[in-house]
Amino acid sequence: MNKRNTILLSVAVICIFLLAGSASATIFPVNEAVITVDDDGPADYNTIQAAVDAASSEDTIYVYNGRYHENIIISKSLTLFSIVTIPPVPAILQ
Repeated sequence: MNKRNTILLSVAVICIFLLAGSASATIFPVNEAVITVDDDGPADYNTIQAAVDAASSEDTIYVYNGRYHENIIISKSLTLFSIVTIPPVPAILQ
């Protein structure tokens, strides 16, 4: 067996082991939802609690700035983010 054939055989064996290993360790993606909350704008919900109640475990909830007067009960694993939207500062033209 010459050197080129030995290298090709070695690469083929390594590829087979890598493919076999990856097939047994396949991770399936989780279907996580993204839910938005805004008290005065277009969003999925206008209260945080309504979004939490509708969410499934591992979902992500984005809460836009506003006034939310509520006590929130969370009984599942969620990710909550606050989104602050600041109006653009008007340019001063001279």
